[in-house]
Amino acid sequence: MPKPVYILFSESGSEDKATGLVSHFKVLEQIECRELPKPQEDHPGLISLLSCQIVAVWAKADEDDPEEQYEFQVLLYLPSQPEAILAASGTLAFEATKPRNRTTVNVIGISFRDAGVFRVEHRIRPHGGEDRSWLVQTYEVPVTHVGLQGAEQPAPTPSPDSSTV
Repeated sequence: MPKPVYILFSESGSEDKATGLVSHFKVLEQIECRELPKPQEDHPGLISLLSCQIVAVWAKADEDDPEEQYEFQVLLYLPSQPEAILAASGTLAFEATKPRNRTTVNVIGISFRDAGVFRVEHRIRPHGGEDRSWLVQTYEVPVTHVGLQGAEQPAPTPSPDSSTV
């Protein structure tokens, strides 16, 4: 079975067309939710949404069949939300000359309302495999709540006249 090499969660990245090497920009190690002041009556309220890039790399084991196809899924687990969000799914294969496979998924518009842990999961299994056959890589990011004054605070109880991002 393939082996996990790495998974990374960043705001963006790029791939060098000549070499195929990637660069990751603004790797996210913590996410801060900021309380917004109540908007004035003549101004709309604004909510900031996070756009990000998830990159996962898997290595083919020597004993793996070079013709094997794999299913993959990228799941997002938001704090205080038990159900996963399926961000991407598809099929991947290892090329004969490339013993590693890199999957890049861009996600637009993640909104956080609660403090806790945000978990990104990239998983693969042989095409048509059973649920228990998933191989999983995870990346966890703490999500904190920062009040109007800038001090870190526990997440507030949601109320109709306050917003968090």
